Amino acid sequence: MTTTSQVVAGSGLAFIEGIESLSIRDGLEFEPQNVMRESMINQDGTIAYKESPRSAKIKFTASLSPGVKATDVFAVVSKTVMADMPGRSFTLSNATFTGETSINAEEGTYDCEFEGTSMDEEIS
Repeated sequence: MTTTSQVVAGSGLAFIEGIESLSIRDGLEFEPQNVMRESMINQDGTIAYKESPRSAKIKFTASLSPGVKATDVFAVVSKTVMADMPGRSFTLSNATFTGETSINAEEGTYDCEFEGTSMDEEIS
């Protein structure tokens, strides 16, 4: 029998400041780094890298939920967004919805993409 502590992947829940929790259907992805590194080869053959700033991201497909308007989720600007998966939670600060604003009526889902200034990871 599998216990919760052994589960390392799967769907979870998302929490958005000021909005009830969202059920994550699938496609939960995290991009926690707020720096992009790109390697460069110097003229003497040594390898270096340059850093460019970028936003941290959380992406997922949410189920339409009673009591939560998708349009309220699409309007999120500068809020805290947290997504849980088995054994871990990720908190995105100053998050803004940046994805497409379409609802899949056949599946009862919509894609969410949030970008923020920084992301914290907690292991439970």
